[in-house]
This record gives sequence, C-alpha cells and structure tokens, in this order.
Amino acid sequence: MSRRFRSAKASGPESSEASPGPPAVIEVAGGAPIPDEPDDRAVTARVYGQPTTFGTEPWWSSKGWWKASADAEANDVQAHVGTLGPIAIAGVSVRGNKHRLRGEPNQDSFGVTVHRHDDTESEHQGEEFAIVAISDGMGSAEHSHYSARMVAHHTLVMLRQEGKRHSFPDFIRTITTYEKEFLQELTRRTLEYRTHEFEAPGVSSTHLPLDSLQCTLTFAVVPRRPEADGTRRAFLGFVGDSPAFRLADGGWQPIEPAKDHEGLWSSSTQGVLGATAMVTTELSLGPRDALLLSSDGVGNFLMFNGAPTLLGHDLARRWERPVGLHDYIRDVSFELQSADDDRTAAMVWFCDEQ
Repeated sequence: MSRRFRSAKASGPESSEASPGPPAVIEVAGGAPIPDEPDDRAVTARVYGQPTTFGTEPWWSSKGWWKASADAEANDVQAHVGTLGPIAIAGVSVRGNKHRLRGEPNQDSFGVTVHRHDDTESEHQGEEFAIVAISDGMGSAEHSHYSARMVAHHTLVMLRQEGKRHSFPDFIRTITTYEKEFLQELTRRTLEYRTHEFEAPGVSSTHLPLDSLQCTLTFAVVPRRPEADGTRRAFLGFVGDSPAFRLADGGWQPIEPAKDHEGLWSSSTQGVLGATAMVTTELSLGPRDALLLSSDGVGNFLMFNGAPTLLGHDLARRWERPVGLHDYIRDVSFELQSADDDRTAAMVWFCDEQ
C-alpha cells in the first residue's frame, strides 16, 4: 500500500402522524404564519403540510418526544458559519425526530475549514481554499454517530495536508490519482480511536464488524480566487448517498444523477470505511450560484420526479443568498411528514457582488 497519505506516525411512526393535539402555527412557502389560536407551545419551525406530533408539544412536555441520549451527546443542533474573503459558508446539523424519540444521538456530522498557502517561498503562496465535509452514519450502525464525526474531521485534516503541497489543479490530480490510498488512510485514522473517549466504542475496532461504524462521505474544495471569467472551479468527492446540489437560476440542480427513477437517492448506500474508490467531479460555479452539501435527511426532500417540492422551492428562494445563522437553523429544522431522519446542510455562497 502506498504511504502517500500516511501520517508522520504510523421512520419513527409517531413522528409521522397528524397531530390530534393543540393547533400549531403553520407556515407555507411564500406565506405568512397562520395561527389558529395563540399558543406559546406552538412550533417555531417552518411546517410543510400537516405538523408532526413533535410539533404539537414543547420538547419538555410529559410526552417525552425528545429523550436525552444515554451513551453520547445528543447533538440536537450543531452549527457553524464563517467566511473566506468573498466566500460565505453556513453549516447546520439537526437531530431528527426518529432519534429524539428513541433517545439516540444525531448520526450526522459535518466540518468546515480553510487552507492558506502561507509559505512565502512557495510559488503557490497566497492561494486559499474552503473545505467542507459531511458524513451521515448508517441507521443500522451502532457506533456511526462517532465514526461520522471522525470521518468529517479526518477528511478536513487530510485535504488540508495535501493542499499544502500543490496548486489547486495539482491538488485535484493528486486526490483523483491516489483516491484508493486516500480512502485507506482515512479508514485507518478513523478506526484508530481511543476506547476510553466519551462516545467511542468501548472496545477496539479490531473486535467490531466494520458495518457497526459505517458512514458516508461527501466533501467539496472551493478556491477563494475565481477564474478569469468570474467562475470558480469546485472539486467534490462522494462515497455513499449524501447528495450535493448546485443552486442556480432559482432552482436545485443535483450534481450527481439521482439513483432511482423517482429522483431519490437510494437508501442502500455504500460506506466510506473500507472503500477503495469514490466518485469525484469538478464543477464550474458562477458568481451567483451556490453549492449545497447535505445528508439525505435534507437532500431527499428537495426534489421529486425531477421537480422541486414545496420545501425545495422554498429553500431555493430563501438560500439564494446568505441568511442569518438563526434563520438557517430554523430552515433546516423544517417540519414535514415522513422527514424524521437527521438532517445536515452546508451551503457555500459567493459574495463578490455586493
């Protein structure tokens, strides 16, 4: 095995029923909130269609819809916003109703970082990249909430390490040429966890089936500096079914073709741990385009049969340009029948035009 990437040291049914309880505030795309009766217990998330049972009671109610997680941090909300010059990035991960009901942690994770060539003697000095990675744990994988966080973290570290050596075109060439070695090293780092850490499996990975740690990976690397024509050349990698979209001309454009005839990504997905190949693609993004990386808890509900859903139409309108952190968290916390999985969304916008 090549040592190129070696380190210096070796649906819940209750969440999908229409509510029999007190009325909630219902808000539809393009409309204003329509309260049936004032109620300070009403949901604050945007509701598309009928509210779920989770939207009819406060999280602290005796119903116990939101159970605390016993073995890990629940991670009900993880959020990060930041800029790299004219690039704006917002990432949010929200625990889904299915895991709230069971008292299980959010199995999604994401990471955001930037890389700068600070070496004044390098010909690439001054180049900067934004790097975003998301990972979605497999529902049947007992420890995937932990491995998803480790995969997102190690992906950022490894991409930054490789970015130090190359200009952007050479960086892309290296990752695509050595993708097998990249994935092998990513798997090795993820499985070398410390068993005494909170949330980590209590036994070594050598005593666990790989399936109990399996998760997906989608990442994007976007240079700060645009091309001469004003576009940016983004580089994306995929292992598994966590989708990515370009937001252009007011609509979502899947970057990878949908995997079944209904326009949904298949739920039988390949995992990144132990994988030997990934799908990579380069993408030209215009000055007014935006990029979305998501788990299927968001991506599966943006389009149906090639057309935008009500949620997809509304989020395309709302996310055309950067939004505030609180609004973004609220948007990702949408209420929709059958959408009870964890949901993660990381948006990249370009703000060259003020």
